[in-house]
Amino acid sequence: MPVVCLADWVLTPQQPPKPFHKVLFDDRLGTIIAVEPMTSDEITTWQAERGQTRAEGMVVLTPGLINAHAHTELYNDEPFPLEPDQTMADWLMQVMAHRQLDSPDFEAILQEAVRQSVTVMMKTGTTCINDISTRGLSFPVFEQLGVRGVISPEFFHPKPVMNGDLSDLIPKQFIEIMTTLAHQWSAHPRVKLGVSPHAPYNVSPSAWQSVMQSLSSLDIWLIHSHIAETLHEVLWVMGQENALNAVHERFMGGTVAPETAAESPLDYVNSVLKSRTVLAHGVFLNPDDMDAMAQKDVRIVHCPRSNLWLNIHMPPPRTLALNAAIANGVKVGLGTDSALSCPSLDMRDEARIAQHLHGLSAQAAFELVTLGSAQAMFWEEHIGRLETGYQADIVLWHLPSDVMPQPQADMSHELDEAIQMSLYATWLSPKTQCHQVWIAGQHLYTR
Repeated sequence: MPVVCLADWVLTPQQPPKPFHKVLFDDRLGTIIAVEPMTSDEITTWQAERGQTRAEGMVVLTPGLINAHAHTELYNDEPFPLEPDQTMADWLMQVMAHRQLDSPDFEAILQEAVRQSVTVMMKTGTTCINDISTRGLSFPVFEQLGVRGVISPEFFHPKPVMNGDLSDLIPKQFIEIMTTLAHQWSAHPRVKLGVSPHAPYNVSPSAWQSVMQSLSSLDIWLIHSHIAETLHEVLWVMGQENALNAVHERFMGGTVAPETAAESPLDYVNSVLKSRTVLAHGVFLNPDDMDAMAQKDVRIVHCPRSNLWLNIHMPPPRTLALNAAIANGVKVGLGTDSALSCPSLDMRDEARIAQHLHGLSAQAAFELVTLGSAQAMFWEEHIGRLETGYQADIVLWHLPSDVMPQPQADMSHELDEAIQMSLYATWLSPKTQCHQVWIAGQHLYTR
């Protein structure tokens, strides 16, 4: 028998809100069987049963929210501060110390951080995470907690690679780690393997290309990197004075010059960018960069709160030019980044800031954290919607009934635009609460 979830409203991207609908799914296969209207008898029974609990608010079903850029290993109660005389380079030093990679217990420490991050995300409606990881340590935690995601082990190699020679110890170890992870996880239906060249200033184009060639026989879902996150990255690729030199001196024993001259971080690595690549941040992308990304179907993840935090001393507020990216045909998702640069891991908090910064409607913000983020992860054919055949990643919300009018059984399919706007705005409100979560048809959380 299928599992049946009834709701006052069902919200799914690119469709009008559906009053008095139900979602039927197979909890063994983890897929949605149907999304259809309740019968008259079901509505009558639903209204009678719900009459006792209306104080809890309206029941709304949505697709699970998708965090398209995260570092779940980097968990903290609050983000690391940046003083007026500090830059992102200083923040990166704090991050490296926080990871405790020199501790004999670093794997257990990082995996506990993953557990905390994922738990917080799931409780706020996130069902899928695009995660960057040290050595793939997130895999067993994602599997145990039941969350969906892509996990991309990260590598660093800022110096050029000569004649394809990966003699540096770190890339050799990295390739061995990736090969082992691919053999362990390639058949998993819910957790995919990605790869993360950290950023242009930490992975030269030749190293990027050489490592990817070495991994070409593996089943890798996507490439996940950072791009143009701060002005200092732009200055570095242009060969100008920048704060990132201090990072290279600390971890490489000296400054590292760009491998080739470039006008922007995207321009620096454009020759090695291929399909199924997603880049995070893009604060300092220029119009030519966006054109190049659109031509190659390279996708971008907007992390507005992290961007504002790390560029806090650079007015006006610095974030991705979201509307320009969309206008240029770049597919855009939304992510929190880590708890070290973001005050919460709640995707609706992220959506509210994006809405405020870019003049989005509440419906556009909703679609950004569902279908938009699914597109950023190249998973839009399976997640991000409540539709027949899609994965049963479902969140049940309680919306405050004192704000939003109750649906009526005789509502036409052509809902008044004001009702639609009010419904999405109420869903986005901090007063709305996540009450239940299913991932791949499995019931994983109840408030």
